[in-house]
Amino acid sequence: MNYTKSSYWKMDRIRAFGSWKWILSVFGVFLAFIFCSTDMFNSEAGIIDIVDSVFWGRMVMLTIPFCTFSFGDGLCADCEKKYYRLLYIRGNTKKYLRSKIITCFAAACGAMTVGFLLFCFVLSFKFPVTLRGADYNYYYMQSYGHLLQTKQYFFYLFMIGFQFGLLAGILTAAGMAFSAFITNRLLVFSTPLFLYYFMINIFARIGEEKPYLQLHIIFKVCYSKPWENDWLCFGWVVLVTLIFLILIEKAARWGMGRRCING
Repeated sequence: MNYTKSSYWKMDRIRAFGSWKWILSVFGVFLAFIFCSTDMFNSEAGIIDIVDSVFWGRMVMLTIPFCTFSFGDGLCADCEKKYYRLLYIRGNTKKYLRSKIITCFAAACGAMTVGFLLFCFVLSFKFPVTLRGADYNYYYMQSYGHLLQTKQYFFYLFMIGFQFGLLAGILTAAGMAFSAFITNRLLVFSTPLFLYYFMINIFARIGEEKPYLQLHIIFKVCYSKPWENDWLCFGWVVLVTLIFLILIEKAARWGMGRRCING
């Protein structure tokens, strides 16, 4: 039996977005943002100020693990129950893994983006969306600062959540790739958090003089602008994302190949 690409995508889409797990991921991200920002609520703050402070802090890493709940363990579950023998060996190996990685990435990125926007929506009941900080130039010099200047606050907040969602998607997909080597759900759920911790601590000095090489910065709109042009900044983030997804897929394919050889 040779499964088509649409068959793999349909099965994975239902497993990732058609269950309560994705909703749990969204609310988990939302609650994590609330937890990270409780010390920043004051009468002088605006939503942009609070968001900027949250992403400056390291506690924002607590939002990452929740993104894995929706489909981060999809490959691990197939390996545990030996489903991969039918879906992987008897089907199309490239299409099987590609569907798994892309769906995992999309579910994690979507959970982060929607959870963050839900966080901002709840904040809007108490705090104004407009800038209230004294130094407006600080915000205008960041990526997509022109959106703030033209008062397109929703699109600015969307870009913050989406770009950080791209990073969450990469880390979650990397956790899925690990399960091709070691079948352990705890490892799948903890790997994204460990990778993020290493990225902001151990690997932070890589490309220290070249902002476009600092992964812990380029995915955070709030205090990054690796290139002068905003569209170039976004294009660079998308390109880096695609490169990592290709590498992750190759690693997963290698791991699954070894698993098939070893039985």
